[in-house]
Parts: sequence; C-alpha cells; structure tokens
Amino acid sequence: MRYIYFGKRLRAGVELPPIICFFIYTAGADKTISVIAALFLHELGHIAAALIRGRLPESVTLSAAGADISYKGLSTYDDDIFVCSAGPAVNLIFALLFFRIFPVFSFSGAFYGILNLMPAPCFDGGRILSSVLFRRYGHRAEKAVNAAGIAALLMLYLLSVSVLFCTGSNVSLLILCASVFSETYAKRGKFNNMI
Repeated sequence: MRYIYFGKRLRAGVELPPIICFFIYTAGADKTISVIAALFLHELGHIAAALIRGRLPESVTLSAAGADISYKGLSTYDDDIFVCSAGPAVNLIFALLFFRIFPVFSFSGAFYGILNLMPAPCFDGGRILSSVLFRRYGHRAEKAVNAAGIAALLMLYLLSVSVLFCTGSNVSLLILCASVFSETYAKRGKFNNMI
C-alpha cells in the first residue's frame, strides 16, 4: 500500500483523500465531519488508555479501514483488552452525552463504536476476542479467532449490501467492508491463512 507521510510518525493511505471527497460529495460535509470527529475521538480513547497503561504511541497509520497505532514497548493481553475497549467506550459515552445537541455526531459515534466491537480482524472487537482467547487457550484459539473473523466479515458484507439495496445509493459500508477485507488480506499475506 502507498502512503502520504506527515513527518516520521504519521502517514495516511493514498486512498483516504479521494474517499473523504467522495463522502463529502455524496453525504454532505456535516455528516462527513461528524464521522471524522467520531473517528478522531475513538483514536484519542485508544491513546489515552495506552498512556494510562504506560505505553507511548510511536506511529499512526490512517487508512480507509481506520487507524493503526503502534506503541513502544511490549504489551500484555490485559493491556490490549483495555486499550482496544477504550475506543468504542469513548464513542458510546460521547454519543450518550451529546445525542440531543449533536444527533448526527452521536449517531456516527454510536454506530462506529458498536461496529468496531465486531470480531473482524482489523476491528477492536477482533483484537479483544484474540486477547481474551489467546490469554486463556494460547495458540489453540487461533482457529476460533479466525472463524469469528471470517463470520464477522461476512456479516459486515451482508449488512453493507442490505444498506445499499435499502437506500439505493449509500455505499459507505460497502467501501468499509472492502477496505477491511483488503487490510485483512494484506496483513495475513494469503486468504488461505485465515482458516
């Protein structure tokens, strides 16, 4: 994947600016800004949780599937569970606090927080499930984690196709689904390794 670099610690996938422009054109600037604000708060939740655990952020990579933050030092399974849970928790807390004042922002945050709890490999839910099962069962849990990831990607795909058919024009989930699938494929090298 190709990136646009903003210093040594921040980079963004080249696909991100055209996707943002596409969403501004199709959904409007207010909804796009609400989604970006929800994503930003989500990542701040992760960073705050990591700092509480004594881990400093090293670099941030932004892509259509979200952000990937790498931290200095080794982490435990408990650290991963805490840090991964913080992003969706921040989204849901802000959605509850601001649902009367900023309903579009609240909906975006709640939706993103809940969606991120799916056990897909690139989502926080996938990392949480992996940490919980690997802490308990070690590498024997790998097949269960992979099966849950494939099931989550399939559910996400079916949800995105349903939204597209119901709205007639909303392709945002379909783009997210394709991004998550390509991220998963790129990280694992081969699709066959997922099973």
